[in-house]
Amino acid sequence: MVDEPRVFVKIDKYKQILNKMDNIKKTLEKVEDRIKEIEEIREKERLEIEEWKSRLEEIKQKIGEIDKQLFEG
Repeated sequence: MVDEPRVFVKIDKYKQILNKMDNIKKTLEKVEDRIKEIEEIREKERLEIEEWKSRLEEIKQKIGEIDKQLFEG
C-alpha cells in the first residue's frame, strides 16, 4: 500500500473554501429554481397556445357554417 501525500491547509483558508463552496451550492439552487420557473412558464404558454388554436378552429367552423347558409341557403 502506497502512502498518499498529505495536504495541509490553514484553517482560515479551509473556512474560505467552505464558504465559497456554500456560495456555489446556493447559486446552483437559484439556477435550478429559475429553470423550473422557465419550464412552468413554457408549459403555461403551450397550454394557452393550444387554447387559442382550439378557439380559432371553432371560429373557422362557424364562419364556414355562415358561408354555407348564405351562399347555399
